[in-house]
Amino acid sequence: SAIQQLKEKEAAAQKEVDALRKEKAMAAAGELENNAEDHGGVRVIAARTAIDAGSVKDMVFKLKGQGNTLVIFANAWEGKATVSIGISDEVVADKGWHAGNAVRALAQHIQGGGGGQPAFATAGGKNPEGLDKVLCDWKNHFAL
Repeated sequence: SAIQQLKEKEAAAQKEVDALRKEKAMAAAGELENNAEDHGGVRVIAARTAIDAGSVKDMVFKLKGQGNTLVIFANAWEGKATVSIGISDEVVADKGWHAGNAVRALAQHIQGGGGGQPAFATAGGKNPEGLDKVLCDWKNHFAL
């Protein structure tokens, strides 16, 4: 039927949009790598981003998956603020850092809350203006 064809077209278009978003996110991740800083042997990528939540997660996992990395994204998307932290497993083991605890503390800047695992955590809030504070404050939550 015509309705079925429309639904299939819409699904295909959505798939294409998702693929393009992911591609854009991976390109952005590569760009952010160039601005990584070394803190006591740990590669730190802390950045302000403006991308959809799924892409943020993909980027965090791509970057932390390369090892010896701490990733902090202060993200604004569609009026909402999110903070995402990823830590490579060996850094969690070596330094005892906990993304969930750090993200919970940083969430206050965006009037929100969150948490998660030692290696990955996110927080959401309603105050994107607080994202700059997150990027100033994150160092206080990791013994660099």
